[in-house]
Amino acid sequence: MKTNHHFPFLALIACFVVAAIIVARLAIAIAPSRKSRNAPASTQKPLPLVESLSEPQRPVEIVSYRVGPAQVHRTVSEVANELRPGDIVEVTGDICDAFELTRSGTRAKPIVIQGAFKVLNGRFVRPKITIQPGRGHGIVCRGDWNVLEGLAITGATSDNWYEGTAIRQECDNLVIRNCWIGGNRQGVYSSRGSGSTVVEFCEFDSNGGVSPEGSQMHSLYLGPERPGSVATVRHCFFHDAAAATFVKSRSPRNVIAYNWFEDQSVAALYLVDSSQPRDEKSAVLYPMHSDIVGNVFLSSTAPGQPKWKTLHLGAESQDAAGTEGEFNIAHNLFLVSSDNADPSAPVLVNGSVDRVRLYNNVFMGLGAAYFKPYERGGLWEAPRTPDFVRLRGSGEPILEASNNWVSTRALQVPDFMRSTIAGSNPLFEDGFGFNYRPRKDSPLCAAGLWPLPKGQIIDLAPEYEPQRGIPLDLKPRPRRKLTPPSIGPFEVAK
Repeated sequence: MKTNHHFPFLALIACFVVAAIIVARLAIAIAPSRKSRNAPASTQKPLPLVESLSEPQRPVEIVSYRVGPAQVHRTVSEVANELRPGDIVEVTGDICDAFELTRSGTRAKPIVIQGAFKVLNGRFVRPKITIQPGRGHGIVCRGDWNVLEGLAITGATSDNWYEGTAIRQECDNLVIRNCWIGGNRQGVYSSRGSGSTVVEFCEFDSNGGVSPEGSQMHSLYLGPERPGSVATVRHCFFHDAAAATFVKSRSPRNVIAYNWFEDQSVAALYLVDSSQPRDEKSAVLYPMHSDIVGNVFLSSTAPGQPKWKTLHLGAESQDAAGTEGEFNIAHNLFLVSSDNADPSAPVLVNGSVDRVRLYNNVFMGLGAAYFKPYERGGLWEAPRTPDFVRLRGSGEPILEASNNWVSTRALQVPDFMRSTIAGSNPLFEDGFGFNYRPRKDSPLCAAGLWPLPKGQIIDLAPEYEPQRGIPLDLKPRPRRKLTPPSIGPFEVAK
C-alpha cells in the first residue's frame, strides 16, 4: 500500500488555520474598540433630521458613547474632541458640564448629543445638563451638522456680555429638538457667522435677561448672516419670559409655525434686519422673508407685566432700513392684553418692507383691553439696497389682508383689512381652559379665505395645529382639511 507522505504536512497546516481563526475571533471579542470601551449603544432610535436638512434616515447601528454619573465618561466634554460624523453621544443622567462641539457631521451622518429621556406620569423626564459655574456658555456648536435632542439645559446665568447662554451656535445646520431650555439669561444665541437652524418640539421656560451694558438677552436669538440661511421654529412652547423677547431673528428666511407663545415680556417675535451696515457685502442677505403660520400668541394678563407689541417686524431702530421683504401672517390667534392708556398692537411694522399679508387670523382683546390689530411704525431714512429702491421706490409696504376675525374692542381697524368679521365672542370650545378650537356654531367656522396664496418658504394653509406643551409622542397634531377653512390656528372638531 502506497503511503501519502503529504498528509501530516497538510494536517499541520489545517490545524494552524483553525487555531488562527479561533485566536482572531477571541481578539475581536476582547479588543478595546471604541464601542466596547463604552456601554452598549441605546436601543432608542435618534429622531430623523427634519425635512429641510435631512436625507434618508441614518442607520441605527452606529458607534456610540454613553456619558453620565454611572458611566466611564462622566461628561460630554470628555469625548467631544473624539467625535466623528455619525457618532451619537447618549447622556444617561444629570450632569454638570459645559462643552464645545468642534467637529462637523454631514447631512447623512450628523453628530448627535442625545438625552436618554423617558415619559413618566404624563411628562418628559430628560437628563439635565446644568451649566458649570463660571462658564459663559453651556454648549457651543462650532462644527456643522450637529443635533441636540432630549436634554434639559439650565443654569447659564453669567453676567458678562454675550455670555450666560445655554446654547451658542457658531455653525451651519444645527438642529435642537425635544429640549427643555429654562432658567437661563439667554436660551439660544446664533452668531453672525452661523447658518441655518431648526428648533422643534422644544420648551422655553423662564429665559431672558438684561446684560450689564443694558442689552436685551432673549429666549431664542438667531442672527445668521450667511446668504440663504433659514431659521425654522416649529411645534415649540414658549412661556413665562423673564425678560426680552421669545424669538428674535435677523435670518434671511424665517419659518415660525405651529408654536404656542404665552406670557411674553417685550415681544413674542422680533423679526428684523441685519445689524450690519447696508453695503455690497450685506446686500446679499436681502430681501428677508418670513412666514408666520398657525401659532397662538397669548399676551400676559399679570399686573405690572410690560405690554409691548406681539410681533415687531421690519426695522429694529432708526439706524436700520428694514427687511425689504415679505411678512406672510396666516391662521394665527392673537390674544391681546394692554393697559387702556397705551393700546397694544399685535402687529407692528417699522422701516422698509415690501409686503405684509394677513389672512385668516383671530385678533381678540383680553378683559378690558383695547388694541390696534395693525400699526405702522417709523419709516426712517436709512440706506436701502439698490434693488429695493428700483423695485419699490418707497419703503411703504403693499398691504393685503382678508377674512380676519377682529374683536369689537379693536381700535382703528385699517381699510386694507377686507372682509373682516367683527364680533365680541369667537365662541371657542373652552377659552378659560386654553382650548381655542372653534365650536360648531362659531363665526370662525368655514369663514377663512380659500385658496390662500403661497408663502415665501412654506404653504400658508396650515398642515398642523399648535399645542400648549410638547406632545409626549413628539408628533405634530394634524389639522383637519376643510375648505373653506376655519379662521385661526384650529379647525372645528368633527
